[in-house]
Amino acid sequence: MNLQAQTRDEAVSELVSLFCRTEGRPDEQKIIEAVSERERRASTGIGWGVAVPHARIAQLDRIVVCIGYSCRGIDFSSPDGSLSRVVILILSPETDFSGHLRFLADLSGCLSLVRWRRRLLGASTPEEVVAVFQGGYYGNN
Repeated sequence: MNLQAQTRDEAVSELVSLFCRTEGRPDEQKIIEAVSERERRASTGIGWGVAVPHARIAQLDRIVVCIGYSCRGIDFSSPDGSLSRVVILILSPETDFSGHLRFLADLSGCLSLVRWRRRLLGASTPEEVVAVFQGGYYGNN
């Protein structure tokens, strides 16, 4: 809930490190490089105070999401110029292109809902973040 990162690269590294520690993955640097390469092609700052860095990763069997909150905000070059207070790292299996796109589309749909986005931005505990996502488009909005 408290990203220490002050830059986009630091935020990506911090969230990837969390994922690798939690999952016992030895390929932290490769994952950071994959997410950073995707970020170089086009910024994943989507506006509204949210960034969604993402990449497809080899030897991953499911979509994984790591979420970090920054009190200061981090510059992800969002189109609206806002700093990202919520960074949602999405790692998908390299072989599941359609699942990756479907997940990004569903997340985009949720983020387009003002009430959903406000709940996400206002969450102050991991349990509240999970409740926002479990509510999806309709529940708890």
